Amino acid sequence: MNSMKKNVQKNKEGTYRSGEVISMLEQINDGIKIVAEDQSGMSKDIKAIKSDISGIKSDIDVMQGDIASIKYDLKEKASQEDFEKMEKRVVKLEKLVFAKLM
Repeated sequence: MNSMKKNVQKNKEGTYRSGEVISMLEQINDGIKIVAEDQSGMSKDIKAIKSDISGIKSDIDVMQGDIASIKYDLKEKASQEDFEKMEKRVVKLEKLVFAKLM
């Protein structure tokens, strides 16, 4: 834009010649095209990002359901400590039953 100022000089009346105006308009138009192309590319990128986020949200929803199911299953199962206690009790009961049978 600064180079345009240096190349374009006002005439005595403070106006620009038609060739200079056309040149300035062409430069402005080129700049607008560049901005429009960049904006179009960004719009495509944003759409792709939105699509990716939508897929990630869906995956997270599935994982949350799986986690809830796993938590429920773990609550329903006996802990290792409880299992060992029950195993000892069964062994004691088996010994008592075998002792009475003999």
